[in-house]
Order: sequence, then structure tokens, then C-alpha cells
Amino acid sequence: AQGKVPPLAYHSCSMFRGELFVLGGVFPRPNPEPDGCSDSLYIFDPHLSIWYQPILTGDKPSPRSGHSACVIQERYIYVFGGWDTPVCYSDMYMLDLGLMEFSVVKTSGKAPSPRSWHGSAVLSETKFLIHGGYNGNNALSDTFIFDIETDSWTELKFPQLSVPRAGHSIITMETPARHDPSEDEESMSSVSIRRTLLVFGGGDNEGNFFSDLTSVSVEELLDAA
Repeated sequence: AQGKVPPLAYHSCSMFRGELFVLGGVFPRPNPEPDGCSDSLYIFDPHLSIWYQPILTGDKPSPRSGHSACVIQERYIYVFGGWDTPVCYSDMYMLDLGLMEFSVVKTSGKAPSPRSWHGSAVLSETKFLIHGGYNGNNALSDTFIFDIETDSWTELKFPQLSVPRAGHSIITMETPARHDPSEDEESMSSVSIRRTLLVFGGGDNEGNFFSDLTSVSVEELLDAA
């Protein structure tokens, strides 16, 4: 690839209109500090195989790693939390991809506590989920949904999402719904599709790593929000 290639770890990576938006992360830094966090946004264009940095305006997030970033409505990237030793964050920023302008999101409701290495996933055109993470001392097991229309948080209680974990991965994907064996052939021929939240792996930050895969219906999550 051409351009200035960022040497980063623990950044966020989002896709928008065929390009990768890489925000924050940890980069090598000379002594006396062994590493430092980035507050830069790098964009990769796979068609031209080139990295570039856009001109940003507004109030951008402070340097951080282990944060999350969600693309909503193909127009906004919402950035939550993260870590810059020794501080964990619980703030929220929004990048307007049309204006390339950052702004602080003032939220209402019970917000997630400061955390990094959490998982996030978009549930609908207006809502995304935050689950788990690490607060500097312990792995977390709580789950929250954020509504961009009301800028409000809602905490969820789901038994399937009750294991403390950090560094895990979360995605939503379309899966075929299971059919009742008693259904007739006509109804079974039209396969219905549902959206499912999948959570894989992670660890408890005490030396234990997980290989489990948790599945939760997105519809159930939205109904509970």
C-alpha cells in the first residue's frame, strides 16, 4: 500500500462506502514511554491501495485504544469508551461522515461505566449495543443499548450475556429461522430470515480465555430496550 501506513494495535476499524476507517489505537513510541495512544483517523482506499488522512473538524476524541466504533445509517460513526493508561473512558463521540466533523454526544439514561476492550454491534438503523469490557480492574458482563434518536442508554438484563468478558468479538448477521416440525411443507418452503447477535471468545483478564459462542435474537434485544 502507498501513503503513510499507521503502525497500530487495539484500534477500531469501520467500513464506509468501500473504505476502511481506522481510528485511535496504540502505536510504538520512543522512551521514556513504551507506547502511546493515537487520536488520528486513517482511511484506506482498497481500489487505489493507498492510505490517507482526512481533514477533520469539531471536537474529536482524545487519544485512546480499546474503544468501539459503529457505523449508523451509512452517515455516522459513533465512538464509545476506550483506554489511555491509566484512564478508562465512558464518553461518546459522533463523526458525521458527510461533514467529516466530530462532536461530543450528550447522553441520558444509565450509561455504561468506563471501559475498554468491550464489544459493540449495530442492531438497527437507530440502535447499537455495548457489551462487556474491562474497567482497569475487572472484566464486565453488563449490556447496554444506545438509541441515536433520543441519545439515551438502556441497560439490558440477558442471562445469555451474563459472563464477564473482555477482548471478545460481536457481530450481527442474518440467519435462517428454525422451523417447527409440525409446520406444513408450504410454510417450510418459504424460509424466514432473522437477525442474530453472535458473541465469541474473550477472556476474564485473570488468565482465562473463552472459546464459547453465544447467540441472541436481535429482535429480542430490541424488544427489551
